[in-house]
Amino acid sequence: MFSMLLSSLAFAQDAPPIIGGETTSDFLAVGTLVVAYDGTIYDSFCSGTYIASRVVLTAAHCNEAALEFSESGYDIGFCVGSSLNTLEACDLAVYSIIHPGYTGSETDLQNDIALLELEAGITGLAPIALNTDSPSTFGTQDVTYVGWGITDYQQGTGGGVKRTVDIPFDSYTSQFIITYDPNNQKNLCSGDSGGAGLMWDNGQWEVVGVNSFVRSADRNDPCAGDFAEAGAARVDAYIDFIEEYVDFSEAPEDETPDDQRPDEEEEQTVPDEETEDPDEDLETGDTGLDEGPADALDERELLLGCAAAPSQTGSLLVIGLLAGALIRRRD
Repeated sequence: MFSMLLSSLAFAQDAPPIIGGETTSDFLAVGTLVVAYDGTIYDSFCSGTYIASRVVLTAAHCNEAALEFSESGYDIGFCVGSSLNTLEACDLAVYSIIHPGYTGSETDLQNDIALLELEAGITGLAPIALNTDSPSTFGTQDVTYVGWGITDYQQGTGGGVKRTVDIPFDSYTSQFIITYDPNNQKNLCSGDSGGAGLMWDNGQWEVVGVNSFVRSADRNDPCAGDFAEAGAARVDAYIDFIEEYVDFSEAPEDETPDDQRPDEEEEQTVPDEETEDPDEDLETGDTGLDEGPADALDERELLLGCAAAPSQTGSLLVIGLLAGALIRRRD
């Protein structure tokens, strides 16, 4: 079977998104990682989830890409909104914290989880809670994925827009939860890396997985080929790693909790990210960017696939002055 990570390191390409889903303005805390240079945002290349004050949860291969972009002189930011054209707020990523056991080789993907520390955080943005229950308790629930990736792998189109899709939970390993649509209509794709796999539990949305990879029987289309499925790093398996770096007591001010129950009688419906107007408390002035051993994926070809940062000659989206600090990695 053919597999790929959901983000890529190549330049001058459009980023690909969720397949078979729909656009959404909900789940405000699931944002996009962007590449910028000299005050201009060029494109998104991965997704991420705001889980605590100044902390974004994402995939390790996204942070690996961010470090390479940074070393090339680009700034890395985390932005929230509905699309690159309707961003609400951004903040600069200043530290990259990659799981120490991460391996992102083409034949051995392990511990694909990481954190980004933001310079100031985003005022009024409510973090999403983390799941601590084993997937053995999930039953037949769907996983609600949220990401900013492409919708067509072969065309490489549709990226830079937030989308959501519900896909049946299928199985799990010691590191990943696996989802599979038997009708081959729904999946993740490039650029959705680092986004959130969510389930409704305890009266709130909880992040159960961090979007990591897709695979299918079709080498030409790992996102939508026959038997296409997706894998997301299990949050419950990495809760100790997360809590080692994250102070969950430092809550953002003026946040509104995400506690609205989804309508189970309608298909593809999701609650508003906040119980009141999701943009009401969001700081929208200048959106300038300021910084467990487990099973490997056996016999699967893994390709780096974050949707890429375009070259400086690509289309430009100027949203504000970016700070010049480079992202740094904590060993």
